[in-house]
Amino acid sequence: MRDANVQVDGLIDWSVAGDISRAAALTLAAATGAVAVGKARQRWVFAATIYSWHIFTLRQARSISLFVPAIELALAVALVIVVTIPFAQRGAPYAYGAAVALFLAFVGTQAYLVLRRPGASCGCVGRTTTVGKRSFANALSFAGLAVVALLFHV
Repeated sequence: MRDANVQVDGLIDWSVAGDISRAAALTLAAATGAVAVGKARQRWVFAATIYSWHIFTLRQARSISLFVPAIELALAVALVIVVTIPFAQRGAPYAYGAAVALFLAFVGTQAYLVLRRPGASCGCVGRTTTVGKRSFANALSFAGLAVVALLFHV
């Protein structure tokens, strides 16, 4: 039996939309935080991987290897904060939007590497994995999860 206060719009029961959004955000936070720690712990491997793409100079690759894990970790913390602290929930759309932007940048990088540098190292989790269908699918799925968090936020 349905609660009288639950509004159903078409096929989506919007009373659970916030729960879906929060679950997606916490999943993104856990994955992004773990990946950030992996990249930070093996920063030189990550920098060498970025340099091996022949897109950036060594100096740029070193800078990127510092900033990407820091951005990922900051995003993971922000996602946890906007989900768990009531007064911070107003910032949720911004955190979710930042997650969408970050993962779309990763999707773009993966697409470029698949097309221009097939077989190149990915550096996705701080270790050397080959760019391919699996790494592209991972980046795309996390971008999709970020879109779900943003769209279902109520």
